[in-house]
Amino acid sequence: AFPPPISTSERVYFQARVDREGKNEDILSLKDGSVTVKRNVEPPGGGSWWGIFRGAEGILAQFRSVGEFKCRPIGQQINPDS
Repeated sequence: AFPPPISTSERVYFQARVDREGKNEDILSLKDGSVTVKRNVEPPGGGSWWGIFRGAEGILAQFRSVGEFKCRPIGQQINPDS
């Protein structure tokens, strides 16, 4: 079973190191990286008196690093030129 969908107030970002490989460095490989969650934050007072943030949902946010990941190849690479 899949987990419930993430609400629109949360976003998950994956930042991966990208290495160039191959004879001509024309192959990009994703390596290890980190996972960050962005959560929207309500302005103080619910936003009713913060005129500069009115209608700008998502500007106030909290970013939290929640983990790391490793990447590995899953199979034979396919050359798109062949």
